[in-house]
Amino acid sequence: MQHKILKLKNDLELILAHSKALPTVSVQIWFRAGSALEGTKDQGIAHFLEHMFFKGTAKRPEGKMTYEVESFGGEINAFTSFDYTCYYINAPKANLLECIDILLDMVSAPLFQEADLPAEREVVFEEYRRSLDAPKQYGFMKVQEACFPLGYSHPIIGNEGTIKKFSLEQLKTFRQNYYNNQNAFLLVAGDVESLEEEIKQLASTFSLPNGNQSEFPKFILKETSTLDSHEKDVRMGNLTWSISSLGHQDPGSEYEDLGLSILGHGDSSRLYTRLVSESGIANNCGTSTMFFKKGGVHILSFNFPLKNGPKVLSALTEELERTLQNGPSDEEIVKIKNQYLASKVYDLESIENFAFSLGHSYALTGDILGEEKYLQRIKVANKHHVDHALHTLLSRPWHFTLQIPKETSPKIMERKLQQLIKTQNKMLNKVETKKNFSRVVSEYDQLASTIELRPGITLFYRHNKTAPTFVLHAYMKGGLADESAKNNGLYNILSSQLTNGHKFSSYDDLRNFMDDHAASLGGFSGKNAYGLTLHGQSDHFYALAEHFFHSLINPTFPSKYFKLEKGLQLRAILNQKEDTVRQCFNCVSKIMFPGHAYSLNPLGTPESVKNLSEAMVKRTHNSNLKNKEMLITYCGDKTLEEILPFVKNSIATLPARKQVKPKKVSFKYRPQIKAINFPREQVQIFIGLPIGDFTHKDHVYIKMISTFLSGQSSELFVDVRDKKGLCYSVAPIHFSALNGGHFGIFMGSGKDKAQDAIKAITDLFKKYRTTHMSREDFDRIKKMIKGQNILNMQTNEDYATTYSVPILHNKGIDFIHKIQTQIDQITYEDFSDNLKKILSRPLSIVVVGPGASSVVDKLGNF
Repeated sequence: MQHKILKLKNDLELILAHSKALPTVSVQIWFRAGSALEGTKDQGIAHFLEHMFFKGTAKRPEGKMTYEVESFGGEINAFTSFDYTCYYINAPKANLLECIDILLDMVSAPLFQEADLPAEREVVFEEYRRSLDAPKQYGFMKVQEACFPLGYSHPIIGNEGTIKKFSLEQLKTFRQNYYNNQNAFLLVAGDVESLEEEIKQLASTFSLPNGNQSEFPKFILKETSTLDSHEKDVRMGNLTWSISSLGHQDPGSEYEDLGLSILGHGDSSRLYTRLVSESGIANNCGTSTMFFKKGGVHILSFNFPLKNGPKVLSALTEELERTLQNGPSDEEIVKIKNQYLASKVYDLESIENFAFSLGHSYALTGDILGEEKYLQRIKVANKHHVDHALHTLLSRPWHFTLQIPKETSPKIMERKLQQLIKTQNKMLNKVETKKNFSRVVSEYDQLASTIELRPGITLFYRHNKTAPTFVLHAYMKGGLADESAKNNGLYNILSSQLTNGHKFSSYDDLRNFMDDHAASLGGFSGKNAYGLTLHGQSDHFYALAEHFFHSLINPTFPSKYFKLEKGLQLRAILNQKEDTVRQCFNCVSKIMFPGHAYSLNPLGTPESVKNLSEAMVKRTHNSNLKNKEMLITYCGDKTLEEILPFVKNSIATLPARKQVKPKKVSFKYRPQIKAINFPREQVQIFIGLPIGDFTHKDHVYIKMISTFLSGQSSELFVDVRDKKGLCYSVAPIHFSALNGGHFGIFMGSGKDKAQDAIKAITDLFKKYRTTHMSREDFDRIKKMIKGQNILNMQTNEDYATTYSVPILHNKGIDFIHKIQTQIDQITYEDFSDNLKKILSRPLSIVVVGPGASSVVDKLGNF
């Protein structure tokens, strides 16, 4: 992909990133402005400005810009970070100039009206409340508070005291100071070469404020080690270890990043292997590095039962000492290098990912090739560089933040952590051929086809030359629908065991091989299927795919990892008890699918999981390998002639099997109003009704109304969120599966607003039961769906997941395209009449959160 940097006559910097491969474009306006520039009274104002820019311009009043973008199937959004802010539109190529016009109008001529402030303060405050309820977000706030320097020590979103007091004058002043021409650049990515002059001419007609370049503070953690602990509504302990990092462009930062990754990045990393895979004393651990304008931070995170905390710290200490004493191996260096290089290759699969990579690099470093140069430095790193870097970074102050369950004591862990800090210097000193086949080609997508490998086993092939990468999936019928109350959770644990080694490779060798080749192998389990997924680079396809098929056909199911996974699954079930969103949707499933396996929790119950045995898991999978229909999916740049012989040979030992038509299922739905009380800031609300199986005609109408109610310009979003400030996010939920589905509205609202939120949603249902939408909106829905379909079919994974499930369940390769054809052919009258019938069905309501029972009691005959 080629790029060009230009200076327009209005002094705006323009970056053109050209690629002919994809039918989409990404238009992004970046500002070198973020929360790090905020004073005490302005904390959160950069994020608040992000919201206010969406409130419209003179040319496009509130909601109009999102309406225009979503009308051609595009997506418009923004994000605010510490050092930069980005506003972007992703869309079909045909709408490129419209996107530029909308985005530049949005940031150059915002209305910023006093009347918009009260509701938007409430919206952002709800977003802030949501972050307080989220243990990870809240935990990161505590990390910032404990050890980050001024400018970076407060949440990007701000706090209640600032959010509720932002004035119009504050907003305008902050925008004038930082969201100006000197801090901005416009990035346009896609097939743009032939449109260069038109892009330049259009972008030159807009003007941003003039001002000074932003000056960011230096990022260095506190100079002495710190230890902080806090309580939260969690069931596990969470430990975050922070260490200052060099800046992205500083020589040696790449070696530190490699060293940290060897410790904790990936399932074959040293800490994951020691703490999770081998001992099971922790649920998870990982490492990451955050780079800022001037500096950075290395973060190591650990999740574990609090009682295991001392064991975790003991194992951590031993692993650190071993790493410092022996240094990294050549094999580990090769593995981590491959993962970094692969990340750049995978960015090429979608234009927006590639554009974000360029924009992030230019905003942070001032060099459009900053990340590319970083990767070049990675390539020449050796184990001596990394060994020295590990010693250097571990010699800096250590900062620990501990999150513990409520009503537990941090004293033991605090004492152990203080001991670990004291051993820092001691630790560092101590260490110094082609065959005939039956092929069906899609009538709508000539690059997609199916081949029957043998009765009951099919290959789906989709050629995609965008990047030298591939995905390989294996689907077998099974999953939650095959479970009962007694063996609930069986398929979740079965799918997790498929990647723990096979007849020709141990668990460790398999994980190491995948990490060395920057590939990912994982199991999955859904409502009516389970199986394996593999992502990798095409250069390694055959070696990686060989392990994939052995894992599928010859898994060893080691006892050690079966026991470990059962423990992890039981912990996950325990964690769900504190997850209000999960509790809400578990309740929804029970209401919508009474007496059916869909009503069960995919993870199972403590009783059912405890009853699962290795023998049961092995017996189920081996039986399915012989009897259940199977689909192998390949999407990538290799030709069918290359793929087909290899796949046929890989499944040679599998027998043919019968095609089984799914049984029709009917549910005895009874509308209910359910309340689950939880001590939280927000109430989770779902209001909806059941729909038939995924072939039922009602799903077409529901897809249309769901599309209409989605997005920031939708009536749902504008009314409930923007005008009434009842929530931070609200969205339609359209669930569709082989045996049944449902439709509804889900939102999280403040406990003091729940009654109004429910009324707003039920009023919306009533409206479309009795009133037809306009023909203009009806036509817009069809246009939106077409545009969204273009955006949603770019990567190998997009193609694989979209096509595969209907093919597995014998609905044909063109099932998704025929749905689009049905939508194209639906008349306004047909849509209006059928939607009225569907929405006239009795609704169910689920309320989860503080005072849920009281909320429900007040509903009466809603």
